[in-house]
Amino acid sequence: MRIRLERKELKKSLLSISVVALSILVYFHIIEGKWLLSDSLCLSGVLFLSVALWRVVRILGLFDRTIYSFRRMTGKTKQEFYEYTQENPYTEKFIELLICSVAFILISLIL
Repeated sequence: MRIRLERKELKKSLLSISVVALSILVYFHIIEGKWLLSDSLCLSGVLFLSVALWRVVRILGLFDRTIYSFRRMTGKTKQEFYEYTQENPYTEKFIELLICSVAFILISLIL
């Protein structure tokens, strides 16, 4: 498995984390009356780190059997498991989100 960084996905991840961090920063200012930049960066980084790790686990195939079983029980698929996994691969990007979230956590630790 070769890992490639895509600029578009990196920008999208950075924008998403930044918007969440800004929202948390404004929320803290409204509630606490302080600008808690490091806390907002850490919280947004941890949130998106959990999403990225969820994607890693999903790419490794740990949820394939559960998803297939649910679809088989509800009658949405009649295929065998191997055929189902070959026709429905999980292709979400995770490395860009992982890099951005770790960067936000490290920046919050430095601040």
